[in-house]
Amino acid sequence: MELLGFSKSKLLTIKKTLHAYGLIEEVQQSSSEKGRMANKIYLGELEHEATPVLDSDGGGVKKTRGGVKISRGRS
Repeated sequence: MELLGFSKSKLLTIKKTLHAYGLIEEVQQSSSEKGRMANKIYLGELEHEATPVLDSDGGGVKKTRGGVKISRGRS
């Protein structure tokens, strides 16, 4: 939670949303002698249509902690 910069409740909300859209699937693990095991989370299959970039204006997306930064490029 600390690594991602979100509270536990926010992460649970995100997980529920991802599950609702079919992007993740959670499988409950059996109990072991040492105690309960964490559930396994599998990624769903993404459906997308490739869109070719014909003309780049210099804009882009940069990953930052806790999100992304979008630059608009030249106008």
